[in-house]
Amino acid sequence: MNQLLVELRQAGQKPDRVLLDRIRSYGQDAVRPLIEMAIDEKLHNADSKSPEVWAPLHAIQLLGELGDSEAIEPLLPLFDRVDDDYLAQTLPEVFGGIGAPAVGPLRALLFDRTKDVFARARAAESLSKIGQRHHETRSDVVNALVARLDPVESQSPKDEILNGFIIAELLHMKAVEAATAIRQAFAEDRVDTSIVDLDHALEELGLSPGSPRAVKERGLRLRLRCTGCGYEREHYVETVYCDLATQERRGKGEPTPYSEFIIPQRITCPKCGAVDQYQLSSLAYITLMAEVLKKRMAHELGRPGDGPEEGALRFIRFGLSDGREMHPLAAREMYRQRVEGEPNRADLRVCYANVLRFLGHIEEATEQYREALRLEPANLEAYLNLGRFAQDDGDIAEAVRMFQSILMKAPSSGLPRKTRESYVEAAAEVLADLAGPPERSGALQLPPRLPSREDLGTRQPGPAAMAQPIRVTRKVGRNDPCPCGSGKKYKKCHGR
Repeated sequence: MNQLLVELRQAGQKPDRVLLDRIRSYGQDAVRPLIEMAIDEKLHNADSKSPEVWAPLHAIQLLGELGDSEAIEPLLPLFDRVDDDYLAQTLPEVFGGIGAPAVGPLRALLFDRTKDVFARARAAESLSKIGQRHHETRSDVVNALVARLDPVESQSPKDEILNGFIIAELLHMKAVEAATAIRQAFAEDRVDTSIVDLDHALEELGLSPGSPRAVKERGLRLRLRCTGCGYEREHYVETVYCDLATQERRGKGEPTPYSEFIIPQRITCPKCGAVDQYQLSSLAYITLMAEVLKKRMAHELGRPGDGPEEGALRFIRFGLSDGREMHPLAAREMYRQRVEGEPNRADLRVCYANVLRFLGHIEEATEQYREALRLEPANLEAYLNLGRFAQDDGDIAEAVRMFQSILMKAPSSGLPRKTRESYVEAAAEVLADLAGPPERSGALQLPPRLPSREDLGTRQPGPAAMAQPIRVTRKVGRNDPCPCGSGKKYKKCHGR
């Protein structure tokens, strides 16, 4: 027996089945020596290239084949080695072989909040293996897993992760009897849907889906982690900008306090209500990197309409009107401080509002534009953007009032003639559209959005640019590296 164990220590990753069967033939006499090998820390921590490092796994496998309950308690601490992928695969199979005597200890581990969530997930998988291989235990196993889905057990983000794994194991068992508990967990928002979602769960159980299939959206669904409560939730975002300047600084090893990815809309946590307090989860980052690869592949395949400035993910540079490149969140903080220091400057409030507008903070931007008009009643840019907001909201009367104000206030605005003409021309065009024929339904036809200030600045360079506090340079330099990551110059890649 001892000689066989010596051979097992030197057998490496794939021992001869004959050797394993010879050890197994010793039956009960092999259990204690195999347990000692299975929990030997020196073997677990041996050099990854040595044959000895595989010996504990082979010993564990044999204990599962022998099915002796004596191995249960010694093997349970191995669940704590959550970074060992081989153990993650082996332990559930082993406990599945041991069967009914392991149900109680595994249930205790499943409910033990002092243990790592992935150790507890392995306990759930082990219970599932037992339930599938030992039919007399099925009821006890399903009851244990369902009990862990009880609402009182959901107290933290990690509980949602564990609930996801538990539901996955119930699906492996085809536990239709657990459908009510599964539905309730999803209805009460207690499941990490990156692991399993309700429609998939119901489909696996042969039940009708919980809701109609959603129509494919044009934007992206990103899992974002709330920094307020720690929970992750999926959010729909129409557009994500990638700030090239931040990306370049990060590539040079320079400090970058803000992410290169900017989501220009309010993000509200459905759990705690925190607003714009989030981080990209690892899945969200993978999603965005996949979008970068899609752009590269689309270009290589010659597909039009998916350049750096198109699609849900867009490459862009942010900067101020004086030419300085600045992250929009840094610009927001800078203008906030400047407005606090000089609250009676209408131009600063418009600058601040423009940054807020870009970031999707419409209510705050509206407040700043209105305050700018209180300080400077002929500020055409404030009227222009308030008119745009009214258009977006479908408030035709308010939009008309704002654009008419541009026509009335332009002569006293103090702006250069060409700049005034740009505002007047744009406002008159929108007013003409607003007065056009109504739809068949009787409602006024909503006109196209008023051209942005960036567009006005392009048509009227020079003085018009002075009124624009944030410059969004949408064109990448032709000799710059292409933002898609191909390694080619822009002019030889997406810029062709």
